[in-house]
Amino acid sequence: VVARARAAHGLARWRIGLTQSANAPIEIERLRALISDLAALVDGGDGRPLLVFHPQAGDYGHVDAKGVWFDFDQGAQGWRTGLTPLDGLGGGVSAGSLRVPLDVGAGIGGAFVMADANVFNLDRIEFDARCDGGGGATVYAWCTDDRHRWYQQRLGDVAANDRWQCLGIDFSDAAPFTPSGHAQPWDGSQRRRIRLIGVMAFAYGGSAAKSLRIDRVRRLGWPALVGDPTLAISESAVSGDVARWRPFACDFALSVAAANPYDPDSADVVGELEGPDGVRLRHPAYWSEPHRLEMVDGVERALGDGTGAWHWRFTAPKSGAWRWRIVARLKWRDRWLETAGAWHDATVAAAGDGALVPIRTALADPRWFETVDGAFWYPLGLNLRSPGDTRQDGVVARAGPRPGEPANTADFEKLGTRAYERWFTRMQATGADFARVWMCPWWCGLEWRRDWDGFAGVGVYNQAAAARLDRVLELAGQHGVRVQLELQNHGMYSTRVDAQWADNPYSRRRGGMCGDAGDFFVQEDAWAAHEKRLRYTLARWGWATPAAMWVLSSEIEFTEGWFREAGFDEDNGRSRIIEAWLKRSAAWFAANDPLARPVSVHFSHPWTGAKVWEMPEMKWGYSNAYTGFQDEMKRLGAPGGLDAALEHYLVRHFPPWKHQRPTLIGEWGGHWDQNSHARLAGEWHAGLWIQAVLPYSGNTGFWWWLWVDAADRWSELGGVARFVRGFDPRGADWRPSRPKLSHADVVLIGMRSPREHRYYAHARGFDRDPAARFGRDAGSVEIPTGEPDSGWTIERWDCQKGEAIATTVVAADAKGHIILPLAEIVHDAAWIVRRN
Repeated sequence: VVARARAAHGLARWRIGLTQSANAPIEIERLRALISDLAALVDGGDGRPLLVFHPQAGDYGHVDAKGVWFDFDQGAQGWRTGLTPLDGLGGGVSAGSLRVPLDVGAGIGGAFVMADANVFNLDRIEFDARCDGGGGATVYAWCTDDRHRWYQQRLGDVAANDRWQCLGIDFSDAAPFTPSGHAQPWDGSQRRRIRLIGVMAFAYGGSAAKSLRIDRVRRLGWPALVGDPTLAISESAVSGDVARWRPFACDFALSVAAANPYDPDSADVVGELEGPDGVRLRHPAYWSEPHRLEMVDGVERALGDGTGAWHWRFTAPKSGAWRWRIVARLKWRDRWLETAGAWHDATVAAAGDGALVPIRTALADPRWFETVDGAFWYPLGLNLRSPGDTRQDGVVARAGPRPGEPANTADFEKLGTRAYERWFTRMQATGADFARVWMCPWWCGLEWRRDWDGFAGVGVYNQAAAARLDRVLELAGQHGVRVQLELQNHGMYSTRVDAQWADNPYSRRRGGMCGDAGDFFVQEDAWAAHEKRLRYTLARWGWATPAAMWVLSSEIEFTEGWFREAGFDEDNGRSRIIEAWLKRSAAWFAANDPLARPVSVHFSHPWTGAKVWEMPEMKWGYSNAYTGFQDEMKRLGAPGGLDAALEHYLVRHFPPWKHQRPTLIGEWGGHWDQNSHARLAGEWHAGLWIQAVLPYSGNTGFWWWLWVDAADRWSELGGVARFVRGFDPRGADWRPSRPKLSHADVVLIGMRSPREHRYYAHARGFDRDPAARFGRDAGSVEIPTGEPDSGWTIERWDCQKGEAIATTVVAADAKGHIILPLAEIVHDAAWIVRRN
């Protein structure tokens, strides 16, 4: 044939048409010998190329260590018989093989196993198959991916001839898997997580009862005959010049897929930058699998929307001329491929309208916050942890939600990110500009137990959750709200308070590396995984200026890392483990966050963690000020009311004049668990005004956000926003002030500086019940100013309306004292006293 074909000039190449798999090692040897003999024949007598497409023609570099994946010598080894997981039964094993009955309906049967693994190194699965009975069976293979999408391919026929036959399932990038029930084609990326692998068989011919036997399932990867690929970058969207605080952007693809694109030990992809004054930076790119957030049957769902891609976003910290390029290192098999894209030149111009400028602690007065261009920033807002919180359902019901409005946690959770659109809109209307949002397993968290849909354990990040956080930050930017992100919640690493450690993927029980929750804070392998999550967080959201502040954990004293050393000693206990972890995490952000956002941690009890607040890495003081601490623990200024709690928190635990850092409240509002509608109404109103007249660095922390919405109490923020508008306390020595009152039924609290005083008074009990009244003239108080014969302007505010209602001018006496007339106080009032 070869000799005669010499005259056939239209013949371009030869091809060996063998397709059936060899069934044993000796048959593979004969197959390869035949291929070699035919290759020598063609080479010697013709010279045109010979193509071989048989999967057993060459060796594989990545195989099962024991030669097989499943041998069924010890039973079914997790395999179940049945067509789908819905009807799976325990697999029947006899004679060291898995027996699959073909007696369902018209001679149909199947078997499957839960792999639930990254099998990116897998190119082929082989198994031995034998059909018992007459006729034979046509066999298909199927698998499901991370999104539960079904793929199947035809393997061939197995005749019922009492012989074993080798069947192969192609898992390569170009595998002939066809999608079923969806339209996403197979491209090999599905191997990053294969949930289930199975076979289905359809009997044909003969009348005897049939079964298919499966044995010696083996995995093969890295075919030796495949040459090294070339890594290249294909850029699909590139930004040009940008306004300041807008990002450089590049969307791109790599010619070689990564086994785990979230892991820099698999794909280290960064942008290299050169900026003004010789600045050189590297900032990571990130992998994203697109999701669209749609309302489905009244519930917001994150729906997969196409294939994943690489993205790079970088917000330059300086204006001027920049150049950047994408650089990639990707691990292919056991070696690294490298490439770099073209350089791009771009200019960062002046800030555009509406840009949220990053914030920092004030350079000249670190007790306060300012934007990086020097403007004073007074954060005003509340907790918006997640769309729902079941603890709030009782008080939300007592608030009497309006018809057609969300009435409980379930209603708000159905809204998803649309709840934030609702809340940010209401906040913007009042002038509020701060929200605290958690990254937790039930909202925007990236890692959790892999049997929770969307999660895949440690090192693979939940893309539906990431899409939600994308949207939250987008909405925040649109409404002028700066978000403080809590990077993890305490329960994730606790077995005592809000315990979730049993579900944590870092737990050895869930396939992780930590024997107990405290190990997370000390083990190097846990730190390495934590650091990768921080890198992804910074890559995906670090460019977004609405992400204004990082908090490393909520209520850190409830974690096992703290309890391991501090135990139950809340007053004097300390945890060097936690201190070291906080220091290391803060140092990571200092080295990697180009916008140098403030970093801190959160405690539940303000009297705990004194040594932590001596650490300069923690950029603001942050804990809780529930008046429930007074009621149940006799702490925080007990037996006083909300004014005593907020003053005690500031003076005793977080004095900014001592710590030289800002002080904010993380959570407050009555009791941390159970409240009446009246108590929250009183504390919400009075607490905002009390914070506004004390040297707090902002007005934050009210926990009961669902109640604020259900009771429609957003307008309370507006009055305080107007009261602090134009206020810039930097550079002045502000201290709490308690002028003496002649009426025990009125509470008066405030702060003073050499040139300005601010005060708030309310009827005693008003902070627990807004119906409480004083209703008469409260007299006056004497205020020392230290400036004899000086002139002062007093501005009185109606706190119910949130507006100034009267202005008077007074003069200090020879001792430097002025008289502040309180006049009639029905519920409450506030004053601003300024030096003329």
